Amino acid sequence: MPAIGQTAGKGVQTKVISHRGYWKTEGSAQNSVTSFLKADSISSYGSELDVWLTADSVLIANHDRVFKGLAMETSLSGDILATRLSNGEYVPSFEAILGAMRKTSATRLILEIKNLKDKSKYPYEVGLVARLLEKYGVADRTEIIVFAHELGAECIRQMPGTRVFHLNGDLTPAELKERGYAGMDYRNTILKANEHWVAEAHALGLEVNVWTVNTREEMEYFLNLGVDYITTDEPELLQALIRERSGK
Repeated sequence: MPAIGQTAGKGVQTKVISHRGYWKTEGSAQNSVTSFLKADSISSYGSELDVWLTADSVLIANHDRVFKGLAMETSLSGDILATRLSNGEYVPSFEAILGAMRKTSATRLILEIKNLKDKSKYPYEVGLVARLLEKYGVADRTEIIVFAHELGAECIRQMPGTRVFHLNGDLTPAELKERGYAGMDYRNTILKANEHWVAEAHALGLEVNVWTVNTREEMEYFLNLGVDYITTDEPELLQALIRERSGK
């Protein structure tokens, strides 16, 4: 590996993605409207967001399968949307996030479509995501990340103009390329165990994102490895480190 302070990949300028938005700051909360706006306010490249399809077929923003006693897939959207987050906001609908996104101009949406127990709903779930992105005019500022193979295939099929990244860590760069993914979005421990995948991915024209990287030491490690994106709960720390390394 290159020495600390050097850039591993030729021409690679690592970009910062705020994990679940920029939530570790005053007045914010994970997967909230505020967390997206906060991520945009510090010029994050992207703001990661998790969405579920509710029992009444509404997309809502939340990470947990069960939140405050409500199961995302089997609860009604009205009950979920009446639940408060840690900052006092209500759990937002996906459309509320898109409405906020439309008021900004730079930060991209890094959208994780959550796995459903009922896989037969994937075509509808993906189709709804696609329609709403077009409705709000933000499809060209959105990238999709997924764990499930069936869900990834459906996203690639229904949204051919949108870049889709795989999260599960079980496919090689060659396998990702064959299936039509834009790249890998793998856990930090997986990429540490498979450093060679970064160069292999780049050789195939794929990109590499890594999550969730929160310490300076790990940030240095993956910057040296030459990844394209780092997803972090500490976006300002990572931004400062990138500036420091570039001498700005």
